[in-house]
Amino acid sequence: AKHHPEHDFRPVLSEWIDETVHELDFLREAANTELVGAALEKAGARCRVPGVVREGAVRPTRRVLPLEFIDGVKPTDAAALR
Repeated sequence: AKHHPEHDFRPVLSEWIDETVHELDFLREAANTELVGAALEKAGARCRVPGVVREGAVRPTRRVLPLEFIDGVKPTDAAALR
């Protein structure tokens, strides 16, 4: 914007800031993770989304999102996905 004063990037920057705040709220992300996992399961997708750990000493907070470990393959490993 400094070099191109005809462009006003403030609305874009404002939206980016708002969305970043939401993305960094891990309680919200925990809920979204569970929604995506349920939707993929319902659709019969052949993939899994790690479950959110909600029991034990570590639980989701706004700053921590504990997820189960899933041993799998990279989505870019075409041979392993066949």
